[in-house]
Amino acid sequence: MKKYLKTALIACLAVCMIACTAVFATACTDTGKYEITLVYADDNSPAKGVKVNFCEVGGICVPQATDENGKVTFDISGRKVNDFHIAIISGAKEGYEIDTTGLESDESGVLISTDDGYKITLNLKKKA
Repeated sequence: MKKYLKTALIACLAVCMIACTAVFATACTDTGKYEITLVYADDNSPAKGVKVNFCEVGGICVPQATDENGKVTFDISGRKVNDFHIAIISGAKEGYEIDTTGLESDESGVLISTDDGYKITLNLKKKA
């Protein structure tokens, strides 16, 4: 009887350790930050200093400029956002726009779903 009790206790502890590890890993993953990278498609260079508008669909818009690596991070922690638009406001090379090939877009910009991941790269191409 003691052997079975000891085995059950060890199994219970193992399950608890796995569950605690999973909870800790989930808590440490920052799922509220989205990193958008803008790259010029013709030479694969970062789009530095491009001011973009990050707009929650049906919500607020937050303008921000890309850094020297063409990256900008938007933090939507604590807000229920499923989709957002990204649009260039200013600062891109003259004649360049976001390449919308294969992407959903409208007059508000490129539609990004939170299901697309937390790191998204958008190419800028010369306007046709």
